[in-house]
Amino acid sequence: MKTFVLIISLFLTSYLQAQYGFVPAEITLNSGEVRKGRVEYSSQDNSPRSIVFIPEGTKTRENYSASSVSLVDMGARRLIGASIRQEYSPQQLQKLDRDNAFYFRRDTVFLTVLIDGEHPLYMCKKYGDVVNFYIKGENGPVLLKYKRYL
Repeated sequence: MKTFVLIISLFLTSYLQAQYGFVPAEITLNSGEVRKGRVEYSSQDNSPRSIVFIPEGTKTRENYSASSVSLVDMGARRLIGASIRQEYSPQQLQKLDRDNAFYFRRDTVFLTVLIDGEHPLYMCKKYGDVVNFYIKGENGPVLLKYKRYL
């Protein structure tokens, strides 16, 4: 009997570990189609470029890029897919330049919705400790620029 319980507990442990990172979610594609299922969202600190989605009632994994999804609703956490201008200026003292210029690159990522409403606030975290904040603009998210001077 002890052997049977041990085998069952090992099986359940491996099954639960295989499901780690998948949360119930509803995604809205750019076409307006809403799909229910589970989303793998294990990188909660960084803004992903794509997500893995398992539709409700299937075991098939589907990859969606941020350019094909407008909203990922995971209940307490919401993401929007957006093409953004992202700042990547040096943040460490030894890497700072003598000028105060901003350095930007274009990227398409999922932004975390911090505050929703008429004037939403979004966050993007990439490249280690670099965090960028955005507000809703007429043509998509607008970067809020700031610098910390020592």
